[in-house]
Amino acid sequence: MKKTAKTIVTAAILTVGAAAAATGAVIWANSQMTCVYGPPPTEYLEQPEYGVEPVQGDLNDDGRADLDDMRDMLAKLQDKVFSDTYDINYDGKLDDADLELLKKILIEGGYTEEQIQEVLNSSAETNT
Repeated sequence: MKKTAKTIVTAAILTVGAAAAATGAVIWANSQMTCVYGPPPTEYLEQPEYGVEPVQGDLNDDGRADLDDMRDMLAKLQDKVFSDTYDINYDGKLDDADLELLKKILIEGGYTEEQIQEVLNSSAETNT
């Protein structure tokens, strides 16, 4: 039987895995994907999986819902480009209902009607 590198690596993994199972230890990979024999350190287990909670209305993933998100949404609406990212009311389409929801989110976040209207007017001027 011809032994390839893949066969040798597979055999080594199975051997180590059997030894780990027999002793009650586990094999795990750290963030550098280095295999380590034994239980993982608890500090790794206590950290959140993704780090930052998503912010509703944050379309450009900068951690906040702001007027840049509105500009991005307006550009997608004007180009008639659908993206799940911009469908913030989850109805399967990108339309004025998504824009209205984003306006509401921005107002709740401290933006004024005037600031929002300036962005809307600026967007309309760009497309005329």
